[in-house]
Amino acid sequence: MLNKQIQLLCFLLLPFSLLAQMTITVVDEDNQPLIGAAVYTADQKVANVTDLDGQLELPKLADNKKLIINYLGYEEKVLTWQELQIQTTIQLLPTANDLLEVIVIGRKNERAERLPYQIDRITDKDIAFTQPSTSADALGDHAGVFIQKSQGGGGSPILRGFEANKVLMVVDGVRMNNAIYRSGHLQNAITVDPAMLEQMEVIYGPGSLTYGSDALGGVIHFRTKTPQFSTTPKGDWNSQFFTRYATANNEKAVHFDVNYGSQRWASWSSVTYSRFGDIRAGDNYQNFPEGFGERPFYVQSRIENEELIGEVIENDDPNVQIGTAYDQVDFLQKLRFQLNSFTDLTANIQYSTSSDVPRYDQLTRLSSGDPRDLRFAEWYYGPQDRFLASLTTSVTKPTPFYDRALLITAFQKIAEERFDRRVERVERAFQLEDVSVVSATLDLDKVLHRNGRHRLSYGLDWNFNDVQSEAGVENLLDNSISRTEPTRYPSGGSRMNVFAAYASYKWNSRDSIQYLEAGLRYSYVNTFSLFGVDDPIQWSSDFYTNGVRNQDEQVTWGIGWTALTPGGWQLRASAASAFRAPNLDDFSKIRVNGGFVTIPNPNLTSERTINGELTIGKVNTFGNTRLQLNGTAFYTYLQDAIIRTDFALSDGSFTLLLNDELLNTVANVNADNAYVYGAAANLKANFSDVWRFQTNLNWTRGRRFLPYENREVAVPLAHIPPLYGRAALRYQKNKWQLEGVLRFQGEKPVEEYAVTSISSESMSNDLIFNRLGSSDNLDETPLCADGTFCIGTPAWMTYNLYAQYNFGKLNARIGLENMMDVHYRPFASGVSAAGRNLVIGVSGLF
Repeated sequence: MLNKQIQLLCFLLLPFSLLAQMTITVVDEDNQPLIGAAVYTADQKVANVTDLDGQLELPKLADNKKLIINYLGYEEKVLTWQELQIQTTIQLLPTANDLLEVIVIGRKNERAERLPYQIDRITDKDIAFTQPSTSADALGDHAGVFIQKSQGGGGSPILRGFEANKVLMVVDGVRMNNAIYRSGHLQNAITVDPAMLEQMEVIYGPGSLTYGSDALGGVIHFRTKTPQFSTTPKGDWNSQFFTRYATANNEKAVHFDVNYGSQRWASWSSVTYSRFGDIRAGDNYQNFPEGFGERPFYVQSRIENEELIGEVIENDDPNVQIGTAYDQVDFLQKLRFQLNSFTDLTANIQYSTSSDVPRYDQLTRLSSGDPRDLRFAEWYYGPQDRFLASLTTSVTKPTPFYDRALLITAFQKIAEERFDRRVERVERAFQLEDVSVVSATLDLDKVLHRNGRHRLSYGLDWNFNDVQSEAGVENLLDNSISRTEPTRYPSGGSRMNVFAAYASYKWNSRDSIQYLEAGLRYSYVNTFSLFGVDDPIQWSSDFYTNGVRNQDEQVTWGIGWTALTPGGWQLRASAASAFRAPNLDDFSKIRVNGGFVTIPNPNLTSERTINGELTIGKVNTFGNTRLQLNGTAFYTYLQDAIIRTDFALSDGSFTLLLNDELLNTVANVNADNAYVYGAAANLKANFSDVWRFQTNLNWTRGRRFLPYENREVAVPLAHIPPLYGRAALRYQKNKWQLEGVLRFQGEKPVEEYAVTSISSESMSNDLIFNRLGSSDNLDETPLCADGTFCIGTPAWMTYNLYAQYNFGKLNARIGLENMMDVHYRPFASGVSAAGRNLVIGVSGLF
């Protein structure tokens, strides 16, 4: 009887016990749970964060007691206990504050506000508005990235004084850098079509902890658009097109893409065709000497009466840089499947190809002081072919080992071809390389506590490169081919195998204001090359039987702290190490140039850096004006940098006989230390809902220690651009968008150009610095009256205007670039920039 009374009493008290506590759910703008959202009272007597489901159990409070719900990057909400009983699901919306804009960055879609380093993000809307020709141009237009060009079909990004194989490029989580990325200028960025991009992310500073080798200056992540599912059972079709014309290079481009989405699967297809004519440089020389960069003559060859005739032709308009034209086609196909509520698959196929791409800086080389005495009749890259097939698997179902898993498997095929022929010769030399890359990357994330404040990220990374190389000489009169030229890489085949594992710990404060991240990465790199018995260079017998092998192991680390205060302060500090493992281009490239031949060095090790950086930012609001200012300072120390020097063959000799020419043998060695430091400043000002101003400024300096006699001399480091930046004022209202942009570069004096060697005057012992032969391209700068390189790169500035009008489903865009028709050449470039350029484009949605 007593038990029945107790049961009855519990039943009667049940409603009152339920009122004593409450479970609330906090979600974002897409109704997805927000993990770690802070919920607290003003007196902090009640304070906790939401769990993995965005939920939190609250004790009974007074009806008028207020609870604050806060999540970084979202608008704060304040609700009473009484209001929470009516609304147990609380939706937070992203804040309008640009400093705390909610965006995801990198392969793992990490929230940008948590990352402790400098980031630039370029959206598809930014790209569409200014209509850049290539992704490299888009980086130069919108981010703090300096772009170098050696030809019309070029664009080599420089980040914090690092370029080429010291900057890692990634597309959809798959690394583009392969085993033959060289240390000079690279144009591979243009093989990513800007029309297929959802956004570009520039992550400055060392990225080895997450991405492994090559990320010394930073990471450029190209993120292509994602197929969209339908919200209706019938499915949805959406398509888009654009066409563009530009006057400076007679560019014609057309693009079409289409998305089909059902509720469980979706497809997105994209194709772009671009034809670029010869670039016309400006007529206003401003700070550059009159006539610099002109193309007064060019060579046109023809076969007549079984004889090859190279005719030197005078250019009707010397500012038209004949030899910069090329065509390009880009294709992308994505298929996305949602297997269930927690598993998502995305298949990704990309293909880019081009016509032959002339190497303009080589076509303008002279054999003497006579402008008609051109050295090359032909120098061009064959079609730039890039193929990618990848499968991305995302799993969000929690397990004991992970709460989120991301697996990316990929195959890539890259073709590189080089052709050159001297004016007086009938033989055209060629080098052909085929690179196949297989890779797999596994990222796992695990929340270590239900409060969501402690997380572990860990994973594995594998990358395998196979390189096949051939070379020869073709006689243009009888089409015969001889194999007297050495292949660029050993003809027996080469491979590079990389394995890595990493782990990092992440913590955030209870109020989601502070974030801490620390981690380690282990990398193992194995390279191997086998020489063919028919190579024109006679190597040691071991080179043909056992091959040449190089192994390297590296452990890198990183730690970073971020604080974003309610008062608008932004503080980020980080310290990290990074490395670049010697690839096949460093290890076994064979190159004959200027009486020297490069040979392998099996003892080559990684280049390593230690980097520290600090960012301080502040957001202030004055009436209708919101100002955001931040500045970043960084310092990077580079150890064991790879340089080329005299090197002995296995028999101890320093010379090699090839085609009756005695060549001195050199190889890459770890013999250089250097340091790079600099600063970047950014200002954004929203004066009202329609006016916005933005500017950025980038300054970098670098020095290397060059051995001379019994000491080391600090000399300028290569790849260091001068001061550069941009400023833009935008007006946007209703259907109109207008923007004026100022782009500029400071002077780069000769004294700041890289030094390749040192000598001294016999009488005075004054040091003489040789600055020719480096990737700074001093020979591409103006000459003084006495024929010496005494100017370096002069400063330049351009004024640009862009406009867009929306007709509903149609957008009309127009841009007037380099309005003053300035003739200028960016630092280290071998081609002058476009002069006054009118860009007209139309896009439409269906």
